[in-house]
Amino acid sequence: MNPYDILNIPRTASQDDIKSAYRKLAKEYHPDINKSDDAVEKFKEISTAYELIKDKPVDDYTFDMRSSFNDNFSDIFRSFNMNYSIHLGISLEEAFNGTQREINLNGNNISLNIPAGVQNNSVIRLQAENSINLDVIIILNPHPVFQFRNSDLFYNYEVDFHNLICGKSNNKIIGIDNTEIYFDILPNSHVNPYIIIPDNGLKIYNNNSRGNLIINLSQNNRVYTMEEIDKIKSIRSD
Repeated sequence: MNPYDILNIPRTASQDDIKSAYRKLAKEYHPDINKSDDAVEKFKEISTAYELIKDKPVDDYTFDMRSSFNDNFSDIFRSFNMNYSIHLGISLEEAFNGTQREINLNGNNISLNIPAGVQNNSVIRLQAENSINLDVIIILNPHPVFQFRNSDLFYNYEVDFHNLICGKSNNKIIGIDNTEIYFDILPNSHVNPYIIIPDNGLKIYNNNSRGNLIINLSQNNRVYTMEEIDKIKSIRSD
């Protein structure tokens, strides 16, 4: 079969037209994108046709795709730029500390270094052999304890209404870095139920600082004693 027919172009096509047709078809039938049964053979056929007519005119003839492909495929693949993207989920702890993952790209294992302080939807670009680029989009997975916004962490801390009104000292939670964090609940915290603890959130990339830890005081549903109710009433009446 004539290579011009394979690339769906006329024999009068310019070199720019040949290259454009090849890139379009190669991307359409690339085995990493096209999962149909004949994608591999079709991609080989397209690549070999391009090799036969690039930089030179070709008369009508048939050709042995297999021998041409075996000789030229590695050079073809190197000359063809392919850009891919994947989503990679990591934990908040991994985002805080930084981590490393192995990515298999076109049969090659590439080490991906994820820096401490990486943000949700950050993009890390990897470049493998054969002009293949891979954009790794980092997704921060939901955490069982913390929520996040940029470098700030949010913690929902359940507390008795009695303590919201009267206050309570020496409360403790465990931070994202496994350290103990102590804080006081001030009287009348029901009016402003947020406690901001600076420099206890996620790390900020390329910076020595951290975001805030914001504790949201939420009332639990505990049943109160009459003594506690009387104390709450007395404080609220003051």
